[in-house]
Amino acid sequence: MIIFAKTNTLQKSLYIERENMILAEKIIDERKKQGWSQEELAEKLDVSRQSVSKWEGGLSTPEVEKIVKMAELFGVSTDYLLNSNVEKETVNNVYEQKPLYVVSLKEATEFLSVRADVLKKIALACSICVTSPIIPLIVVGGSYFNALDLPLVGAVAIAILFLAIHVSLAVMIFIRQGLKLEDYHYLFKEKFVIEEGVEKMVREKLAQMRNSGIAALCGGIILCILSAVPVVMGALLQVSNFVLLCLISLLLFVLSISIYLFAGVCGGCVSYRAFLHNKNK
Repeated sequence: MIIFAKTNTLQKSLYIERENMILAEKIIDERKKQGWSQEELAEKLDVSRQSVSKWEGGLSTPEVEKIVKMAELFGVSTDYLLNSNVEKETVNNVYEQKPLYVVSLKEATEFLSVRADVLKKIALACSICVTSPIIPLIVVGGSYFNALDLPLVGAVAIAILFLAIHVSLAVMIFIRQGLKLEDYHYLFKEKFVIEEGVEKMVREKLAQMRNSGIAALCGGIILCILSAVPVVMGALLQVSNFVLLCLISLLLFVLSISIYLFAGVCGGCVSYRAFLHNKNK
């Protein structure tokens, strides 16, 4: 029985090894037919070149989703890749796809310009939301702690008015900017290819924006850290409640600036990278 079990285990191991080698050979064969290097295939699959090298050497097996992705890229079925007894001729047309939309240089430039503008305005709307409690805090707090000569009822009315105006303005910006991107919905939901020269243009823009993006990221992080300093210092110095409210308002204002830097400036860089990532590889 022990000998039988060992024999059975050995047979299974040999079978798995043989199937892995068949998969490895098919990956090599299909990759070369496409004219891709290991680096190019790795980029299309979002893996390292070492992973592709291990697959082709039969040292490891790709994850299921990577096998499915390779089948789509090679224009074959997963059965063909995984099974030795499936002929390629029977599966050549499994992945018949409709022609992919071709994005021109002009269209790509317009889309990226619109998206960058939309991100800045959405960032502005986020900043408005963050700063919306500032006036209500100062007015209501000043009235409550007798720092302002204003009835509490009047202060609350002013606070509600300011909140309503800020929130309405932010919502209006969110809706308007969201509608602007509706004209380019196909670039978010469907695969597409780009004309020659588009990728070069996008990468050049990315290189130009690199320094400003890094500066905005660092500036936003620094502001987030520094925003809490006045509040902490005020609490340690035991300032009056009204002054503490003013310091909290200052914190919100500084945070709104950092949010704009993150979403508005850094978001532009991210949108260019996302465009390159979303194109059909």
